[in-house]
Amino acid sequence: MDENFIDIISQTNSMKNTITKDSLNIKIFSNTIINPIDKILKYNLKKKNINTFIEDFEFDNLNYKKKKNDKFQVGIVIWEIENIFPNKFLELEFKNQEYIDEIIKDQIKKINFFFEGTENFKLIIFKKFSSYNYLADSIYENKISFICEELNKYLLKMKKINSKIVLFEDWELYQKCGHDYYSRKIKNTQLPYYSIDVLLGLSFKISLIILNFFGHSKKVLIVDCDNTLWNGIIGEDDHKKIFSDKDIYKDNFIFANRLISNLKKKGVILAICSKNNYNDVEKFFKKKSKYLANFKEFTVKKINWKSKSQNILEIANELNLGVSSFVFLDDSDFEISEVKNSIKEIDCVKVPKDPKQYNEALIQLCKFFSKTSQLTAEDKSRSLFYTQEGKREKIKEKKTYKDYLKSLQLELNFGLANKFDIDRIVQLTQKTNQFNLTVMRQTKSDILKKLQSDKFLIFAFSLKDKFGEYGTVGLAQINLKKNHALIENFLMSCRVMGREIERKFLKEITENLIKKKIKIIDGIYIKNQKNKIVEKFYKQNDFKEVILAKYKNDNKKLFRLNVKNYKKDYERLITVNYA
Repeated sequence: MDENFIDIISQTNSMKNTITKDSLNIKIFSNTIINPIDKILKYNLKKKNINTFIEDFEFDNLNYKKKKNDKFQVGIVIWEIENIFPNKFLELEFKNQEYIDEIIKDQIKKINFFFEGTENFKLIIFKKFSSYNYLADSIYENKISFICEELNKYLLKMKKINSKIVLFEDWELYQKCGHDYYSRKIKNTQLPYYSIDVLLGLSFKISLIILNFFGHSKKVLIVDCDNTLWNGIIGEDDHKKIFSDKDIYKDNFIFANRLISNLKKKGVILAICSKNNYNDVEKFFKKKSKYLANFKEFTVKKINWKSKSQNILEIANELNLGVSSFVFLDDSDFEISEVKNSIKEIDCVKVPKDPKQYNEALIQLCKFFSKTSQLTAEDKSRSLFYTQEGKREKIKEKKTYKDYLKSLQLELNFGLANKFDIDRIVQLTQKTNQFNLTVMRQTKSDILKKLQSDKFLIFAFSLKDKFGEYGTVGLAQINLKKNHALIENFLMSCRVMGREIERKFLKEITENLIKKKIKIIDGIYIKNQKNKIVEKFYKQNDFKEVILAKYKNDNKKLFRLNVKNYKKDYERLITVNYA
């Protein structure tokens, strides 16, 4: 983070901290002084247009009992081992193993009770235990390190069982800050509190975890060229100097290119935004291919003399992605300032003036693209999809809409969700915002429970055309009660909008339910800031609005299909295969 701490606090003090229908509600659990981490976190999330209500639980207390109408979705636990044994950690070295085992057992019991109490939460973020501040008096492992290791083993075990638990470490912060990790050391039983740099770093990591979990992950890295991918300016410098033995910083820039190429392998979309002559850059990439990322790895290349903010907005338009999912890497203070002032939602990373610090800056950049969940096949092939999408758009320009759909040779693979990649199914519920009728966020355990229940049906579909695979891109969750089916969640990736896929998917669901002798089929629409595009979806597909007291408000509506008058779909624009 490069924001000023005082500015952050000042801006956050002017923000409301109240629970609303759209707020993300966060409860913080701590046994150490972390104020004002709540304000920094609120500021970070507000930058991404996420309104929050953040509240601290009782200090030094994990005894949280779940409540029926609990409105908290996120729990954050920052529990320092120092404060479990304030000023008494040296005594542990004189205790026997039985005593140490009892301590571990007691702490695990408390943590387990906490997990039970926060069962309704969607996400639990837990900082792993560490013994960095304890000086061992032996060349062998000390008791406090053993306690931390055993507690972390338990946390990892719980994480495997419960996918909503996310663990993180603060080792790099301690490594960076050293003695300044805490503003006050343990003395006379006084609790330590974090330094400003640590508070900023912790909040940054936590905000990225939250953003990734709730579908606001970074997808695109946009890079400058001169003094970013190489050390020099190709329009001014002798090409022989760049990446030569005379270039003492060449290894830093080789590392940058390797790291950027590696991000692409992880599913990050790469783009270039450079003030340069296109032909000069293309030739330089060929000439220095030994050191540079492959020019073809960049899905979009804006190499011209327009303002960088204008080029970035054009990249967003071409990729059909929001700029909040972009990170921009550049060496110029002026260019970064111009982009930041024009595009508020984008994150910018500056190449350090001292190239020796470039590697560290690049590692920090990678954190934007870290995943809290398992990388899916769709993540890995994201760049390929957008390359294929460019080919589809060229066909679209030359044909009528109907002929365009026919020419794509679309094939929809339809079936129950357990026939598809469950991690991708979960990812869709967390990430999809625009074509999402109710925005019901779900964890892996939520989905697995419903798949095993006879009260629910979860359908999914994947898609492909003559250009390639779209992957698993849609799902619908149906609640069954006797002869009644309620579609309580219907969503689809925005990457396949405009192809009649949503209509075909709904038709297949409807016909499947009718075969099961369902007499009433209802669908819910819950309006929010991002899904207005699907407000008329059910009406456009022969459902009629039903006025019931439960749904009598502007944001929540119920629609019903007249099963008796249902007409089968005989149009053959899309081929359907069954999983």
